[in-house]
Amino acid sequence: MPFFWSNGGDFVNKDGLKVNGVFNSKENLETVNYFKSFLDNGYMSKVQITDLFESGRAAFKFDGAWEVNTIYNNYPDVNLGVAPYVVSDNWDGGRYTPTGSWAFAASSKTKKLKGATKLVQWMSGVESGKRLWDESKSFPSTYEAFESSPIF
Repeated sequence: MPFFWSNGGDFVNKDGLKVNGVFNSKENLETVNYFKSFLDNGYMSKVQITDLFESGRAAFKFDGAWEVNTIYNNYPDVNLGVAPYVVSDNWDGGRYTPTGSWAFAASSKTKKLKGATKLVQWMSGVESGKRLWDESKSFPSTYEAFESSPIF
C-alpha cells in the first residue's frame, strides 16, 4: 500500500466505491513493474526463503509491526532497526504505513461513558504507548511515545 501511495496511486477512489481506473492506474502499474524488476534482474528469489534477514543473509526486509516482537523474542542477537518505507521519485511528502497500532474505543451505549472515555484516553496516551512498546513491542500510537523509545 505505501508503495502505491508514495507514487500517487491508490486502491479505491475517494468515496470508496470504485476500483476500476484507480487500482489499475498508470501509477500502480509503474510501482508493480518497479518491484517486478527486482525479480527480473535476479535481485531477489522468486520463492519465499524463510528467515533470510534473521539469519543474516539479507540486509533488510519489508515487514509489518507485528514482526518486531517475533524478532526480539526469537532472534535476540539481531540488531534490529526500523526505517520508513522507501518512496518513489513522485513522493508528495506524505507519511504512509501499511500497519497501525492498537485502537481503543468506548461504546456509545455504555452506562459508564465517563469512565470508559477516561480509559480510552489513557490507553491512547503516551504512558500507555510506552508501556505497550516495553511489554509487547507493539508500536506506540503517539509521536511522543514513539520518540521516547531508543529504537526509533
